[in-house]
Amino acid sequence: MTVSHMFYNRQVIDAQTNYQVFERNAAKPKDDQDDKIEIGYDVKDQAFRALVQAIVLGTYTLFQYDPTDEECK
Repeated sequence: MTVSHMFYNRQVIDAQTNYQVFERNAAKPKDDQDDKIEIGYDVKDQAFRALVQAIVLGTYTLFQYDPTDEECK
C-alpha cells in the first residue's frame, strides 16, 4: 500500500513524494537539481507528527522469519 494523500489540519495534503527521496535530492549539488522535488507536508508540524504516531501505533505487524545461526553471522 502506498500513501498518496493525507488529511490533517482540515486539509488534503499531497504525500506522493517519499521524505527520503526529498532529502537525497536536497543533498545533491545545486547544479544537479534540475528536477527540484517538493513535498506537500512539513515533518516538523505537530499535527503531522501526531498523525504519523497514530499510524505507527495502530499498525500491527507480525514477522515470522526465524533466521538460522549461520544467517545471523
